Amino acid sequence: MTPVVATYDATHSGGLPHLRRCWRETINQDEPACFTNYLSTPLLAAPGAVIDVGFYDMNMPYCCSTGISATILGAGTALLKEAFPNASNEQILKALRETGVNIKQFDHLIGYRVSLHRAYLQLKEQVAPPNPQPGPTPGPTPAPTQKAAKDFDKNGDCVIDDHEYFDAVEEWIAKQIDDKLFFEIADVWITQTNICTAG
Repeated sequence: MTPVVATYDATHSGGLPHLRRCWRETINQDEPACFTNYLSTPLLAAPGAVIDVGFYDMNMPYCCSTGISATILGAGTALLKEAFPNASNEQILKALRETGVNIKQFDHLIGYRVSLHRAYLQLKEQVAPPNPQPGPTPGPTPAPTQKAAKDFDKNGDCVIDDHEYFDAVEEWIAKQIDDKLFFEIADVWITQTNICTAG
């Protein structure tokens, strides 16, 4: 089991009433959350604070917990295992660590915020594709449509919202988009990156 560090998922200013016990004027993306635990050994990190969870509580539409970080990390790991069934757990963990964004607190490295897209690209280089199983010859698979992450921003707000991400999941399962684009979309959804200004 790998311990997880919670980070803020985006830059927020002003009062966040549910974080009053450790409130500061500004919190930044990839800054360790004030409530998270961390050890002297670098850990994996994922967003776990100021996460929009819909109607969790009418007075608190955002949720904060290391459990949310662990859920994001677990789901991302499962998606990587789906894409690379021949990859060992150690290979996936190594890829997540080596491709993650360094998270520091007072210049001390405490973890690596996962980047599913970069981990996917590394595993693609290092893991052999699965051996095809004999069986009936399938019909032709339609080639994935050439799309970009911006094409999934249906409401034009420059971020991938939950329903837009789930549309991408459906297209990935149907093999309408390739793995590379899917993991790029997963990353911008997790981090809520502005895709209109991202390079």
